[in-house]
Amino acid sequence: MQKKIAVYFMILLAALTLTACSRSYNSANTYIKEQDFQYTYMKDASFQTIAESKEGYYFLSGFYLYYADKSTMKPVILCNKPNCLHENETDPEKMIYCNAFFYGDGGVTYFDGNVYVLDEILEGLGARTAILNKLSKDGTKRKTVVKFKYPPRSMAIHRGKVYVTSTVYKSDGTPVYGINVYDLNKSSSQKPVTIYEGELPGGNIQDIICYGQNLYFMEYAHNTKIVTTRIMRYDIETRKTSCMFKEKGDTFPGNFAFLNDRILFSYTTLDKETGEVLNTEDLQFALDGTDGKESFETEPYDKIYTDGKYIYLDDLKWSDFSKPKEEQCLNVTDKNGKVLASAKTGNYSKLSQLIPGSKEHLFLENTTDTMYQIYYAEKKDFESGLINFKLFFEIDKEKMTPGIIIKH
Repeated sequence: MQKKIAVYFMILLAALTLTACSRSYNSANTYIKEQDFQYTYMKDASFQTIAESKEGYYFLSGFYLYYADKSTMKPVILCNKPNCLHENETDPEKMIYCNAFFYGDGGVTYFDGNVYVLDEILEGLGARTAILNKLSKDGTKRKTVVKFKYPPRSMAIHRGKVYVTSTVYKSDGTPVYGINVYDLNKSSSQKPVTIYEGELPGGNIQDIICYGQNLYFMEYAHNTKIVTTRIMRYDIETRKTSCMFKEKGDTFPGNFAFLNDRILFSYTTLDKETGEVLNTEDLQFALDGTDGKESFETEPYDKIYTDGKYIYLDDLKWSDFSKPKEEQCLNVTDKNGKVLASAKTGNYSKLSQLIPGSKEHLFLENTTDTMYQIYYAEKKDFESGLINFKLFFEIDKEKMTPGIIIKH
């Protein structure tokens, strides 16, 4: 009898321990700061390179992680080792011992009081494994929390889960792509759960975005077999996936953003011969894609961003049909499309990236032939009609990824 009681208490203790270690998260279908994916820092077809904490910003420049306090906006490299040369180190064997060094394609986010950074480690016969590290705020402590089965191509940490897209190739060269999820409460060696497996021939997934109880992603295939672009939605609660929007003839899904728990969305009609945007239909929907209504009108080559309060209409620069440089600009509007502030943007590179950021700051990433730059603007100036970009960070591109040759 005593043995049975002892076993019972051991089982009860184990259950209580697991419960204590597992964090519960708000399941409301709205944006919850600190526990939700920081969608205002996501980048097009790339990993997030700036993340926000309550006190400041963490950002990656190539292999190196930096931090800037909101009160000063003065970046410092996140390494306090004496005699460390950081990004100025030229010895490959010493580079990896810098606390701010993370190898690979990069990706940083902030979740539930910790910094998370993508990294790579060497295993076996020179094979590289992608991992996710959890860092203390000062960068002195790091712990591997996920070893990815396949290299991530896009990532979102949301309500205790890590969602990643991956593409692998069969022996015949056929790509297999999908979305896997990892649990931050489980061991780093856990097996991922596949929540979506794509079936389009030559297909791919670009950008996953989490908001509330939803995971959104763009699935596309543009080849001789099929030409399609689809906005998909995975319901985190029901675990079901559905197609929200897809092409209609020569009209394709375009902008996708959030405002006041609704989706701002546009369809763009293209010229068959040239690919020029002929028309844009601006709409808004509920988070599940229902309750469609007309939205305010935008221009054909406006890229839409939002931060929950403001809407940003940024002229695309990379298209053959973009406006002349002297006419390119960024407009900040209210929820009804009324322009509050503007700035000329034609002097930035074609691949410059706007990042809506925090309630205090707007960011813009820019690259020249030799330099990588981050600019920021104070949002408190918007009401006076100003978008005053200031240089926040600048570095020679060759120092960002030492050991990798950059061809100008």
